[in-house]
Amino acid sequence: MSISTFDSTRAQAYDQFIVNWFPDYQYVLDLIPRLLNTYCHQNRRILVAGCGSGNDIISLLNSDYHWDITGIDPSKEMLNYAMNKIPAVNAVTLNQCTVEHLDLNAFGAATSVLVLHLLPDDGAKLNYLNSLSDRLLQNAPLAIVDIFGSANELESNLDCLVQKLPDYISDDEVRERVNRIISQIHYIPEDRLNELLLESGFRPALKFFNDTIYGGWITRKI
Repeated sequence: MSISTFDSTRAQAYDQFIVNWFPDYQYVLDLIPRLLNTYCHQNRRILVAGCGSGNDIISLLNSDYHWDITGIDPSKEMLNYAMNKIPAVNAVTLNQCTVEHLDLNAFGAATSVLVLHLLPDDGAKLNYLNSLSDRLLQNAPLAIVDIFGSANELESNLDCLVQKLPDYISDDEVRERVNRIISQIHYIPEDRLNELLLESGFRPALKFFNDTIYGGWITRKI
């Protein structure tokens, strides 16, 4: 499985970028721990797949629930950046790797925030979800947040997203980013996501968030 990595400059710019282009980003991150806690009735070891700059992990640490957190990312630069943000506590372990390098049936919950759209739907998405399923205990919850939609839906919803962007973002940046999302992001419709989840051993997903091009779902391993 191949996921694009971030150089140090992009890693540092990521936090501002995601706030600009995903207006409800922090709201969703703060909601995920509550949802996972509702469904997590086993061990409290949670996998944060594609932890990036560490924002997912910080929201878990700031929640009212105890988690033993394993964050993974293929990008050394992103992990280094995350290490400078995340408090040095025993509850957090960070590893530069992908999901398939982890122990099987080791986690009671998992998150995948803005990862799936980086993978083409040529078997890579399914392999990723299979790898997550293999590392979760039975009935363990998985929270997914991602860009989604059919081609027509995505372009219409992008028009709505552009209206929410801060005024200081230049027209050139808007055009470049919109073109990149349309042409380079491997988005899929929601029904295709559910097909992949079922095929990889998860229950049909419950949507807990939907705004412009972004969706959030929670499912459980069968």
